[in-house]
Amino acid sequence: MTPEHERLLSLRRRARLSILKRRSVAGVCVGVIVAASLAGQWTGDIPSSYWLLLTLIAAAGAAIARAEPARTRSISLNLFAIALTVRVLWLMAATAVARHAGGPFLGPDSASYWEGALDLASQHLRLGVPPTAYYGSYNVGQYYLFAAVVALFGPYLVCLQMLNAGLTALAAPVAYAVARLTVPRGARAIGLFIALSPSLTALAAVDLLKDPSIIFATLLALFAILRLMRERSARRLVVPALVALAAFLYLRTARFYALAYIEAATCVAVALCVLLSGRIGARRRAGLAVLALVFVAAELIPIPAGWPTTPVVFASQVGYVMDSPGMRFYSAGFLRRFRHWKYTELDEVVEGPAGAAADVARRLLGPFPWILPQRWNLRTLQAGDYFLYPGMLLWYAILPFVAIGFAIGGRATFQRTGRRSIGLSVLWLFTAAYVLQYFVINLSYRQRESIVPLLLVFGWWGIVYAWQRPGLTRWYGAYWAFLTCLAIAHLSLRAMIRA
Repeated sequence: MTPEHERLLSLRRRARLSILKRRSVAGVCVGVIVAASLAGQWTGDIPSSYWLLLTLIAAAGAAIARAEPARTRSISLNLFAIALTVRVLWLMAATAVARHAGGPFLGPDSASYWEGALDLASQHLRLGVPPTAYYGSYNVGQYYLFAAVVALFGPYLVCLQMLNAGLTALAAPVAYAVARLTVPRGARAIGLFIALSPSLTALAAVDLLKDPSIIFATLLALFAILRLMRERSARRLVVPALVALAAFLYLRTARFYALAYIEAATCVAVALCVLLSGRIGARRRAGLAVLALVFVAAELIPIPAGWPTTPVVFASQVGYVMDSPGMRFYSAGFLRRFRHWKYTELDEVVEGPAGAAADVARRLLGPFPWILPQRWNLRTLQAGDYFLYPGMLLWYAILPFVAIGFAIGGRATFQRTGRRSIGLSVLWLFTAAYVLQYFVINLSYRQRESIVPLLLVFGWWGIVYAWQRPGLTRWYGAYWAFLTCLAIAHLSLRAMIRA
């Protein structure tokens, strides 16, 4: 054996011993989770029913890992274990701090979900009237999800927060599975990013939001679509179809426009494949046929409960949003407040292109981590998106690569080629629609975090592209220099106005 062969063999052995493949990782994580949970129960913050919920979440993680090929099961399981450990530690700490600070402190949406779940559970999940009429919204799936947890595990807020923590932990192996089918070389990095994401952890472990369940359902839906497009055997299409149906039904009743974008992206991707490639391969036809049946079932099943079809709901809500000032217009930002300080001649510029550019910058770069909170207590930190600050630094780090990869994905989607990836086209079109909505109407920063797992797929393309072009390194340095100057200028002007 030559020295070169020995070196290659050594590298392969090291790869097999990578940390995400070691069985000991999951064991250590289980020990940490149990210890942290016992400490929480000892202080009186954790009910006994919490352990059953934790066990069910762990079983779901094991089931997702079991669905992976044998060679990647340990990676999937370890990603889930790492993600769950981080979130349980956050949850235990946040629960203890909230109790000592006089909490818990719930935002307006979270308070409505908590009260709605208690009310629905008290009625045994039967309202007697159509849910859309009772809640005045087509997004009510989260009430039933939370009410089911209350009915099974008791009226404990920490159990609902544990559910959210578990769902974002489950998102890590599902994101890994999506990446493995699209950008295999970057799958581990993407899964680990989601597992350790400070923003996703904070969204799950603090407050009571529906975003964790939406993120998980969206990733699950897109993963099922990718699997349906790859399987040939009718028997192997059954499980992805059932998973897709469950995810579609939840999105249809909890965040309808997510399903609308998935449906539209799938239809456009198939149409582009036919128009640009001239045909659809035989391998994909069976999966696409099953997927079409799943879409029809997801549309028909909720109709008796009072839900119109998704296109009808989407069209009606577009009109509502366009007539709602709170959704059409952003609150007065720094640039708009700046004109009232001294330079009144800038009124037309600020209200025109500069104002629009400032709004886009806020949506892209906010919340600004260089603006420190006025008070360092839990209520202030929770209400002001300050828990997103650590994640913003990671977002800034990947943003240039996301932009490059997204451009590459857009070109591939509309490029004429003999072998097209319908799945990647679906991902790109869905992400494009979601991102466009985020910039067009006034949504919370949580909406951007919901789409980050998919943006990471395109970010990996951008990293590979930049890695092959060393000259881009200096542009990346210039990008961070720009952010530094922006922070300094922003803080300086804020100080001038306050002086």
